[in-house]
Amino acid sequence: MDSRALLTTIAQVGREHPSRPPLQEVEVFAPFFDEVSGRPVGLERRDGACTRRELLLRYLLLNAVLDQGPDTEGVRKLLKDVTNALYRREVRFLHKPEAFFLELGIAVDHISSVHEVVKGLRADQWAEMNQSEASKYSLFLDGAQQVLNYAVFRWGSPLAVPLLLSKDEAEEEHKSEALLRHLARWP
Repeated sequence: MDSRALLTTIAQVGREHPSRPPLQEVEVFAPFFDEVSGRPVGLERRDGACTRRELLLRYLLLNAVLDQGPDTEGVRKLLKDVTNALYRREVRFLHKPEAFFLELGIAVDHISSVHEVVKGLRADQWAEMNQSEASKYSLFLDGAQQVLNYAVFRWGSPLAVPLLLSKDEAEEEHKSEALLRHLARWP
């Protein structure tokens, strides 16, 4: 099967069985959605240093990297809850990715504590679905228990992308959508 046919097949499966991250449950994104229709609104508007579209894209990039783990529902809950917790602590890591690295201790603590909550909610169901044991549940990939490695590599890598793209962007007005502009240049 060639690449185009494979992508077409994957897209068809996605249309038939949509699985969307809970963007409207991420508190910082609440104003980005119409309360009645749930549709995104005003994505071209600025929200701090970025457009709303860029912030959603940064979150979705992070979600895509994290969602290579063993439990999509658990990963999405972890990301949503950690994002909400960090923003409540004024660690605005989607707006300023360097904030994640500057407050790595806070981020690691929240990732660890939220992981325990998610494990309590999801481990039994995950174990049953995967013919495993609930005690083996971990979103840190490959059975790893190292929260620091998970935070630095799984969270840090996708957060570094818009950070570096923004720094490389010569024109100030383009920095607000550096990741979007980069992806738009792909064929």
